[in-house]
Amino acid sequence: MDMKNHEDTFPATVLTKVIMTANRSFDENREMIRGIAEGFSLNPGSWDCKMSGKGRYMSINFFADIPSRERLYELYSAIQNLEDVKYIL
Repeated sequence: MDMKNHEDTFPATVLTKVIMTANRSFDENREMIRGIAEGFSLNPGSWDCKMSGKGRYMSINFFADIPSRERLYELYSAIQNLEDVKYIL
């Protein structure tokens, strides 16, 4: 399989993982991320949260239908600007 062509297949349902400090509750962080996604006319769903062993960090996971690679990069950039975000995978 030609992976280059496979990687450029959009629209796609994308799993996004946002690693954040646990300064706020899951609900507060989810609503901030949801607001950003909805600003790009995306409808994120299937939310999940996992806390780190010591409770300092949380991983917030969600799926969203992304129309293009450019929109995905715009979404990642906007989420990265949230105060407590450390990484986006």
